[in-house]
Amino acid sequence: MEKKKKNFTGGIEGLINPQPVQKEESPTVNNDQKIVRANFLMKAGYHKKLKIIAAKESVDLKEALAEALDDFFVKKADLL
Repeated sequence: MEKKKKNFTGGIEGLINPQPVQKEESPTVNNDQKIVRANFLMKAGYHKKLKIIAAKESVDLKEALAEALDDFFVKKADLL
């Protein structure tokens, strides 16, 4: 019992082992563009179609979305 009391003398901080903080490198894509996180809403129909395409092509949903966006940016290149 005394041993348990010793372990709890530091309060809650005594229970937590400090972990070294590791700074992660931001992942990059093929042409060294930095990847950013983007939370956004999309129509359920778009999401469903992207999932179907991703499944049929055996790629991630992110890859299917990236391909769709690349095509969109090519189409709208005059605005960029």
